[in-house]
Amino acid sequence: MGLGGGRVFYILWAPGSKGGATPPLAGFAFGGDSGISWISLQTHYTNAGLEEGLVDSSGFRMHTTTALRPYDMGVLVLGSLLFSIPPGNSSFSTGPSLCPK
Repeated sequence: MGLGGGRVFYILWAPGSKGGATPPLAGFAFGGDSGISWISLQTHYTNAGLEEGLVDSSGFRMHTTTALRPYDMGVLVLGSLLFSIPPGNSSFSTGPSLCPK
């Protein structure tokens, strides 16, 4: 799924989740002729309770190979990925949007 600027959304992970792995016969293609020449890991934190002394011990492992798997993976995203939330609001709502024809 394109997000503009040639970006593609692949995997979502959150602290406390058990993580996941690709099935043995599938993977995400990047490099070579895939059109994807780099990847980026973004980490977003929240501490609404302003707790002190919190430590992040999360991590991730990524395996690469030159032996392509038989099937390419993809991600179906339902809903909006991009929000412009004004600062200082105690709540925020969003509604459905229309697809351009």
